[in-house]
Amino acid sequence: QAGQKLEKTPLPVTADRTEIAGRRTNQQTEPAPAESMMDRLAFLPDEERSRLLQTALALQASPDVKKLHPILQQHKAAFHAWGKQHPRDPYADWKRNSYSPKPKDEPPLWECVSEETLPRVYGILDPLYRAVEYAASRLRLVSQRAETKPRMF
Repeated sequence: QAGQKLEKTPLPVTADRTEIAGRRTNQQTEPAPAESMMDRLAFLPDEERSRLLQTALALQASPDVKKLHPILQQHKAAFHAWGKQHPRDPYADWKRNSYSPKPKDEPPLWECVSEETLPRVYGILDPLYRAVEYAASRLRLVSQRAETKPRMF
């Protein structure tokens, strides 16, 4: 019997789901249709919704950003200053001890992003910050035109 093929016993018939559930990494996924995105933004006026969708589709992450957004420049300076004062132990576990609190002045992303991957993170965050800032400035201009009374703050 060694070397002979074994007969596979079929699985019982079921009325439940018969597909394999889980992530399939070897298949390309199609982006969600634009209609579903438009439905999620139903609270916005049609013009703002289409402008926001166009801005989101035009975003491109670039690893070699010439000049970062000012907020990201501040974060980069704080990140490097913290790194000089608190050098990482290459053999330490990345997971923080849940019993000890986060240090007071630790910059965001210090625990989960290494110095090697930081340029990639900035390349992704920079267009997002710029797009949000642009959209907010447009909304401010529209609200200032609609408002007749001066604001107090």
